[in-house]
Amino acid sequence: MNSSKKDRLMDWIKNGDPNDIPVMFGPGFYLAASFLDKKPEEVTWKEAVEAAEITGTHNVGFVHGYYHLPYSKMVAAMTEDISVKEEWLKSDAGIPCLVRVINTPKGALKEVIEYPDDKGYSNREFMVKSDKELPALYYLMRKVSEKTMKDPSVQEAIEQEMQEVMQAVNGNFPTAIHVFCGAFELMSSHFMDQQTGIYLLYDYEDEMQQMMEWHWNMTKVCLDIAFKNDIDFYNY
Repeated sequence: MNSSKKDRLMDWIKNGDPNDIPVMFGPGFYLAASFLDKKPEEVTWKEAVEAAEITGTHNVGFVHGYYHLPYSKMVAAMTEDISVKEEWLKSDAGIPCLVRVINTPKGALKEVIEYPDDKGYSNREFMVKSDKELPALYYLMRKVSEKTMKDPSVQEAIEQEMQEVMQAVNGNFPTAIHVFCGAFELMSSHFMDQQTGIYLLYDYEDEMQQMMEWHWNMTKVCLDIAFKNDIDFYNY
């Protein structure tokens, strides 16, 4: 039977033997990049599909993640008093780093993300290091949540980004969206490390719970858009 990678993976998810698990290196273009001796950002979706066919592996096209919204340039551009600046630098060890600074009326949030060639990316510096950055994060979460829920132009931009991924994948891989609870998103890997998150939850319980609620409001908007566009599955 002539079927696409997507068809075969989705068929296994619904009917496959749990002892015969498909192999997927991803998401992303890391396997194709290694196979083609390219950098991941240089790989096209067409090349990713071809590499997956040759190697017998699978991939997934992840659409817009709602956890990106608070530091998305898209939302910042629609929020008059928040700006996002990004710059690529190299560490002392020569590792490429993305430096992102978010300016709010309550202060600036800065993170540094390392992208080594031999392993996945990781935060070298988180936006929130202590309670000094909490007012800025609180302001950011409130404004972006309100904008996402109430502004149709933001919702349209989110949907457009999803559709661009779907068009690029062109039915060759399933599409997916991450689904995480606000507590996980706030306190693990995106805004602060777990230790800082635990201390802040203990000392600022009301503020942390409010931000979790705002984060869930953004999540619901993105999930509704994903459902409307027939995203194949929801990744947790």
